[in-house]
Amino acid sequence: ALIVVLAQAEPVQFCKHADPATDVNFCVAMTTHRNASTRAHDLYLTFTTTRHNASARGWTAVGPGTTMADALMFIVYGDPLGDAAPIVSVRTSPEGHHQPELVRPPSPSSAADLRVVRADWLPATTGFTPDMPVYDAAVALVCYACGAWPGIALDATAASQPWIWAWNPVQHFAVYTYDAHLRMHAHHHGNGGWGRFYLDAARSLSRAPGLPSLPVVRAGVDAVGAAEAPLVLLSSDSLLAAATSPRLHAHALFMGVAFCLLFPLGTVLIRSGAAAAFTRHWMAQAAGSVLVALGLVAGLLLRPRVDTLHQSVGIAVVGVLAAQALLGWLHHVRFVALGRRTWVSDAHVWVGRAVVPVACANLVLGLALAGWPRGHIVAAGVLVGLLLSGLGALVWWLKRRQR
Repeated sequence: ALIVVLAQAEPVQFCKHADPATDVNFCVAMTTHRNASTRAHDLYLTFTTTRHNASARGWTAVGPGTTMADALMFIVYGDPLGDAAPIVSVRTSPEGHHQPELVRPPSPSSAADLRVVRADWLPATTGFTPDMPVYDAAVALVCYACGAWPGIALDATAASQPWIWAWNPVQHFAVYTYDAHLRMHAHHHGNGGWGRFYLDAARSLSRAPGLPSLPVVRAGVDAVGAAEAPLVLLSSDSLLAAATSPRLHAHALFMGVAFCLLFPLGTVLIRSGAAAAFTRHWMAQAAGSVLVALGLVAGLLLRPRVDTLHQSVGIAVVGVLAAQALLGWLHHVRFVALGRRTWVSDAHVWVGRAVVPVACANLVLGLALAGWPRGHIVAAGVLVGLLLSGLGALVWWLKRRQR
């Protein structure tokens, strides 16, 4: 029971990264908490947005809701090289697509309240140089009884809570004030100027008596309990795959079948002792290699920027597989010519023994990058361990049988 509670209280996160220098770039991490005193749900939010070349122009906004009319908008702007912290302007737009207004204080009897805990400009951990400075606006806030704000569409127990985001990268501010007039975002959906994403608020819900910590944005992770499509099948006990993109599905399917089925099958076939063992072996390996190539293409289309451990390991594995194919061919040619194994044979075997476990471990890293729940990641790791152990035992048994 304790494990289930811990899994359900995991912070959720969504990051939007496009072209690093010219497009929207932000992350949101969220935890919700059942307040025993007010019997309402409090929202703990960490919001970061990146400014390249230390730009003082523009603004970035996120907020729970499906449209401007029912959203509570957290809008960040300011000058990274100035003396002041980033402005965190909390606004609503009751009339919809109009100039957002500063949020009005709730009635004295309402438990609803807002507190900005932190607002800082920080040098980016990656990409910062004196000639091309990059800064992150790091904001943390608490929205008490957040669902009690009038007109705000927020359900802290929803498995698919809609959020909106918007940005304007070019607006010049004569003065940075909380009620500064905001120029409109671009009308294009996506990287153009606005968009939607969905958070599994139920997954982040903590009912512990103590106050939760502010969530930390996890570097290199785009989604944890989040997606750009409605999470209609997502709950605290379900997988994210139902809500992710076709490219992500294809990438995971191709790589999973290759490394968890075809390559292990090829290893078993070459040890089977059958007359057609070699032919079946190279056919299985060739099919696996084709799937890996397709999976690599799908992965690069999904995330062209290589900036995560999963991507770096995956590209290295693909490179090693190309060398492994060459080693396999040389082994066959020399074995046919000499009638015995050579160092190329041993190299082919040991490279294969090394690359498959590394690739399987990278599959687990991919699940973490895709935002799978911790419990499912652990279960996948256990299954991968059992697969590798079973494969090793089977190969050992086949080798002994041939003696």
